[in-house]
Amino acid sequence: MPACPDCRSAHIRPSRGSYPYDRERIGGENGSFWRCNHCGARFLGPPAPVERHRRRRHQHGPPRSPLDESIRSARAAKRWLFPILVILSTILAVAYLLNRRDAPQPLIVLPG
Repeated sequence: MPACPDCRSAHIRPSRGSYPYDRERIGGENGSFWRCNHCGARFLGPPAPVERHRRRRHQHGPPRSPLDESIRSARAAKRWLFPILVILSTILAVAYLLNRRDAPQPLIVLPG
């Protein structure tokens, strides 16, 4: 198995997500995408072994280390930060437009 090119971790797994452009990037079946369990990087590597069933992690099991928990919370923050900023900026833009729409129009006084 390859190591992560970003953090050099050996804790990687085949990437479960796929995008339409992935088939073009792979160029056939010569490789597959892998995901790092530590930094979350996704990279192209050798072909992944074929699994019959996807396994789900059970919430029960050994307690996670503080490092794993901090990585998990950082990923969650990265995942939700951009959508929240987009929603807030949209709300502010709509409020600004509604405020400008309801503003009184200045009177134009023509001489004579």
